[in-house]
Amino acid sequence: MSWWILAGGLKEAAMEILRHAFYAFDLDEQASLLSFDWTKESAGMTDDGYKQALRAYANFTLKHRPRRALIDLRKFRYRLGDADGLGAWWANEIVPLYNRAGLEKLAFVLPEGEQAPPDDAPAEPQEGQNFLTRHCGTRQAAVSWLTAAS
Repeated sequence: MSWWILAGGLKEAAMEILRHAFYAFDLDEQASLLSFDWTKESAGMTDDGYKQALRAYANFTLKHRPRRALIDLRKFRYRLGDADGLGAWWANEIVPLYNRAGLEKLAFVLPEGEQAPPDDAPAEPQEGQNFLTRHCGTRQAAVSWLTAAS
């Protein structure tokens, strides 16, 4: 179980629903939030392993239908072999699953050293997406944006 600090104080929030050497998924049904936490062991992945992880997460969004999703990249160590090809694959294969699941917001927590846009920058759906996407510098900023009234 994970603990989050949300408006109103410390709350027991998420139950781990999947653990893999490269990642873990937590579901907070009350906040309608599915979290995807990469591990440092992700350095040993392949492109196929990366696709498998994203497919598994997308399938959990279909199964649990959270309104919010968080992908924490702070411990992500894999270096994409074909970044352009994988980006196109994500847009064609994963985004439609998020759309079908009814996802409303997706936040990425960026690794240390990567510049996040200001917290007050507007979030807009990207082409083909029915959900808003934001890149955040901290997990707290991501959770705050995800759980704020829309």
